[in-house]
Amino acid sequence: MDRRIKKSKRALKRALFELIVKKEYSKITVSELCELADVNRSTFYSNYEDMDTLISDIHRDFFDEMIKKYTTENLEGLSDLQIHQKAISGMIEYVEQNRKLAKILFSHGDRRLLEKNMFTYFKERYYSKRPDILEVYPFTYHTMAFISLLNTWINDDFPCS
Repeated sequence: MDRRIKKSKRALKRALFELIVKKEYSKITVSELCELADVNRSTFYSNYEDMDTLISDIHRDFFDEMIKKYTTENLEGLSDLQIHQKAISGMIEYVEQNRKLAKILFSHGDRRLLEKNMFTYFKERYYSKRPDILEVYPFTYHTMAFISLLNTWINDDFPCS
C-alpha cells in the first residue's frame, strides 16, 4: 500500500477516535472528520465508501491484532478445544492490555455494527475454513455469546481480570 494512503487512513482513524469519545458515532460527519484529520473529503472517499466502512476497517485492525498472538503460536498437536481455548485467552488478554481502545470501540459507536463486523470476521476466519467441524448454529451461539460477554466485561470496566 502506498505510504500516502497509509498516512491518510491513519489520520482518519485517529480523528475518528478523537471524535467518537466526544460525540455519538451517528452524529459525526465526514466533513468534521476530514477537518480534524487534515485531509480532503475526496481523500476520505477515495479510501472509504462511508463512515461505516471506516469504522469497519478500524474493527478489522482491532480483531487482527486481537488474534495475532494466538495465530503466531505453534498449535501443532493441539485438539480443537485447546486451540479454541488458546484463541479466547489470547483475545481476552489483548483486550485487557488495550483497555482504552477496547472501551472506545465497545462503548462508543454503533454496537450493532461492531457485533456484525466481529461475527463476520470470526465466520470468515474460522467457520468458512472448517465448516465440517463447526455447525452454523453452535458456531453462531458461541460466537455471539463470546461477543456479548466481552462487551459486558468491557462496559462494566473490566471487573475481574
